[in-house]
Amino acid sequence: MRIGLATDEITYDEILLYSASESLDVKMDFIDLKNLFMKSSENIYEKIVKEHDLVMMVNRAISKNLRERSTEVFERAGLKVLNPYMVEYISNDKFRTKEAFRKFNLETVRYILLPDFPFSRRREDGRLRFHREKAKAIAKTIAREIGFPAVIKPIGGSRGKSICLIEGENDFLEKCFRYYKLYVNDWSERKIPEALHQCVSNPIGVFAEEFIPHPLDLRVIVSMRRGESPQYIGCLGRVGRKEEEIAKNTALGSIPIGIDLPEEYRRIAVDCVKAIVNYAKSFGYLVDYCLVGVDIIPRCDSFLERRRVYEAARKISPFKDKYIEQVKTQLNKAIRKLASKHGRNLDAYTKDKDFKDVDNSLIEVFRKYREMEEYKNLVKASEEYLNVSKPEPNEVNTRVDYGINTRNAACIDIPYHIVHVMSSISEHI
Repeated sequence: MRIGLATDEITYDEILLYSASESLDVKMDFIDLKNLFMKSSENIYEKIVKEHDLVMMVNRAISKNLRERSTEVFERAGLKVLNPYMVEYISNDKFRTKEAFRKFNLETVRYILLPDFPFSRRREDGRLRFHREKAKAIAKTIAREIGFPAVIKPIGGSRGKSICLIEGENDFLEKCFRYYKLYVNDWSERKIPEALHQCVSNPIGVFAEEFIPHPLDLRVIVSMRRGESPQYIGCLGRVGRKEEEIAKNTALGSIPIGIDLPEEYRRIAVDCVKAIVNYAKSFGYLVDYCLVGVDIIPRCDSFLERRRVYEAARKISPFKDKYIEQVKTQLNKAIRKLASKHGRNLDAYTKDKDFKDVDNSLIEVFRKYREMEEYKNLVKASEEYLNVSKPEPNEVNTRVDYGINTRNAACIDIPYHIVHVMSSISEHI
């Protein structure tokens, strides 16, 4: 019996996961989702399951839609998948996640989903057009229901992309008009944030949340197996350098740190996973296990407290921006080189000397980073901030990025945890 590793793109995370399976002597087969398809005459997914003698699958597809749909098909083929379909279905939609929190009586930011957009497509050529009156109505509803400032996000977005901070009704109208003026210059839809028009990541309407100024957010790793309480694994803090940075995401330049999380925050993270599991249960779906990242915003209205964290973050920034980013660039180049050299052969990736050298360089630069006084001061300032703030659960991420920051800043070895969980479950199938 084998465990499958399915993805549409090999990243550093998948290489580490495959390496962990080798170290633990667990057979793991790579399944290339780009070469699989669904058709009426044949179920390719069932064929793959039988050919590889699979009992479980770790689905690491980067595309949320592909991950959700392929998980559904794999489960119909008889596989146990990490994460299960209903966990993906609930967590991949920000509104659905918030509804799960609300049903479980978890206090979160005020939010609203309006089934309309300030931009729509023209039938004649498919280009976007701006509706000023719709924009006015949307702004008035946001003002009435949650107030300003507010954040507008694509309901299925990720990595802090396409987020708009809106200060008031007039600000919303001015931003929409400014985006439209940029758009008509070359008709590039990238000029208009996905949060403001209908698209794959935002199919229903404008999703707005109350904006909470915060110097950092928390990615809390939690796992669960049916019959057991969810387990707190660890926490990665993502710290901004100034108040104007709305999304605290390492992909956008935030600073990664390991955090000793207060008990209240751990409890909230665990409750968030219980909320997702119970929400799935309300649809008649029993979740056997999951491993997710719960994103929590620490809320504190004192700018003085927030400023202390920003000041500490700016002192460590030069090292992070120069040395860590330099090694990350080398790592990405090495992975692209491996892809052209070895294709989809993960076994060759893990044995490649050039990859091992870059991997060791990354480990070493993070070791120096964690030993710096500036880093320790940032961790101290962040933990002191948590002690005077209130946890606000925000989102749940089912495809946790763990290779670079979570592994090296927070020192959480998620690949080994995944393999242990999957192998222990497969023994009882």
